[in-house]
Amino acid sequence: MRSKQLPDLASAWLIVLYLLLCKMRQFGTLSIEGDIGDPQSSPLFMTCQKTLREPYLAFALEVFGYLLDYDDDVDQLDLFVELTKRNYAHRAISGASVIDCIGTSARMHGRGATPEKAIRFARMSFHGSDQSSNYELQHQLQRTWERYYATFHVKPSEELHQFIESLFESFDASDPEKLQT
Repeated sequence: MRSKQLPDLASAWLIVLYLLLCKMRQFGTLSIEGDIGDPQSSPLFMTCQKTLREPYLAFALEVFGYLLDYDDDVDQLDLFVELTKRNYAHRAISGASVIDCIGTSARMHGRGATPEKAIRFARMSFHGSDQSSNYELQHQLQRTWERYYATFHVKPSEELHQFIESLFESFDASDPEKLQT
């Protein structure tokens, strides 16, 4: 039977996008300015270092950078994402799915979607057989943080730690079907 786990790069982006969207929702859009200004120093990007690959990182930084100045004009956001996507899609080594995923999450955020809903839509950028459930995504997120602690022997600040804990609580592990599409 085929595993429903996403390829490493896709999983990494779904996790980082979810973290970015949750941080934006909880602390405001400007809270990600440091993360997108210097992703190599960002604890969110460092949890999944595969997201530091080009052209995906450059595309994400450009799109999420646009969100910092976003003025609630959904049509402008759609046009910006689409034109930016065209500039980067031809450089995407493993296909345009990751680029689509990043763009979709930004578009959904611009429409006021919750991080969970935005990731649900972003996950649709991948082939149906490659879509993991939110329940599995939560377990991947947990493993990512455990690996981060083990590798860098660094715990996040108390504020970030509380933020991460609240993310885990936002998943209803007792009812995995509740968050699935």
